[in-house]
Amino acid sequence: MTQHAKSDTPIIEAKGLVKRFAAGESTLTVLRDVDFVVAAGARIGIRGESGCGKSTLLNVLSRLEEHDEGQLFWQGEAIDKIPRGRLARQRGRLIGFVFQAYYLVPELDALENVLLPTRILGTYNRHARDRGRDLLERVGLSERIHHAVTKLSGGERQRVAVARALIHRPQVVFADEPTGNLDERSGSAVMDLIERLSSEEGTALVLVTHNADFAARMDCTLTLTMGQFD
Repeated sequence: MTQHAKSDTPIIEAKGLVKRFAAGESTLTVLRDVDFVVAAGARIGIRGESGCGKSTLLNVLSRLEEHDEGQLFWQGEAIDKIPRGRLARQRGRLIGFVFQAYYLVPELDALENVLLPTRILGTYNRHARDRGRDLLERVGLSERIHHAVTKLSGGERQRVAVARALIHRPQVVFADEPTGNLDERSGSAVMDLIERLSSEEGTALVLVTHNADFAARMDCTLTLTMGQFD
């Protein structure tokens, strides 16, 4: 079991975030003065109607999209002060992602998909490969390690995605509707898995979900309405 060192400094902290998109000749404000804190080991649920800004918030917090106003900090460091060349590497080690659509590479087998972030960030080695195998065993895919992901079920593909999210021992996992493409049984199993592994790894969890039961399993649940938390 891996436990991250406790710190009073939040993993991620946002102050007054504003995000706008161009919409024809007008501007659409998707996030409005959002404050948000992810502390070590936190388990946070985010709910809200479709289009309210949930996925945009995760994208902004992870700097996959830039915000227009406000401040964003990773482990106490202002995001604007992080050199662009270091940004992707730091994000890769800080945040793991589990998406609704899996985003696996069909040409690669399960283990190769799990290890893909290590190849991208230049951290691939024997130890990474051993960890990839271990994670696939822990998500119940010991017999599918070298299977093509196109031959796996939806639930199995999402298990691969969960293992991939944890390969770099991130401080926090962003799970964006991770059960949205799964049937009830598979979705429940994947949710159990995400909770168990995040706990074992000492990883904070931010869960975006429409499922009230899954959200209730978090330590706190926030509701985003028209780009603002209620």
